[in-house]
Amino acid sequence: MIELVAQLSDDVILPGILPLYPVYLGHEQCEPGHEYGRVRDSYLIHYVAAGCGEFHTRHTDVTLPAGHAFLVRPGQEHWYRADTRDPWEYWWVGFRGPPPDALARLLGRARVPEVVRPPIEQTGSLLRAQRRLWELVAAERPAAPLVHVEALLAVLRPLLVNDVGGSTAAATETTGGAVSGGATAGGIAVGDSDQAWRRVLAFLEAHSAEPIGVETVCRAVGVSRTQLHRLCRRHVGHSAKEELTRRRMARAADLLRSEDWPIARIAALTGYREYQTFARQFRAFHGLTPRDYRRKRAQ
Repeated sequence: MIELVAQLSDDVILPGILPLYPVYLGHEQCEPGHEYGRVRDSYLIHYVAAGCGEFHTRHTDVTLPAGHAFLVRPGQEHWYRADTRDPWEYWWVGFRGPPPDALARLLGRARVPEVVRPPIEQTGSLLRAQRRLWELVAAERPAAPLVHVEALLAVLRPLLVNDVGGSTAAATETTGGAVSGGATAGGIAVGDSDQAWRRVLAFLEAHSAEPIGVETVCRAVGVSRTQLHRLCRRHVGHSAKEELTRRRMARAADLLRSEDWPIARIAALTGYREYQTFARQFRAFHGLTPRDYRRKRAQ
């Protein structure tokens, strides 16, 4: 195992003065099956440079190949593990910052995703930004605090700000569509059907809280609407639209139980632009209005 770590000295930054700032970063070539997981008090983002591995949180279970990144929030339970045959090599940046909603606004996003895939054309600038940040953090003579912040933003922007569309959720190896020969399921070879379904799950995990539709899922995963419908029927017994709704309603119910946020905010965080549409869908799914559901669970 090769591990390089740089820690930013406490006297370099003034917590509370700057909106976000790096605290440590490192690089590691993991041993096969190397596993790690704990609750952290800062953000931590990993970029997978080679190989692959698993990343798991309460809402995400994905296999990530090279070119993807995953983000851990402060206080979030998580664990990740290197593949046993092709263990990943990654670099990471730990940083302090505001709560996720405020961080999303700072970065110009509707939310901060857990899994992303930067555009290929951004790889060069991303690696240059990472090297620059490493030089600043590891330097014997610390730079001014704002220089560190600017360097951190240069790393985060390609990872968390760029609209990468369907490539964001391609968290398992892309098969390139149907394969000729052999048994098929909905126009997709059976072996590739499982991979396509994993891509569907990865995309839904990452984006079901966004205002997306079935066509967006199809474009992201690389299947037709008919193929997506058959995949969902085969694996979960209902349509892609129903699966998207099920996930949104489950998250909405969870937020209503655990948070005291306005219901309109919860509607927006579960992919609904209009509150009335959310409320109507929630009542049809759970048998109660969002307000009555929250009140009943609080008793």
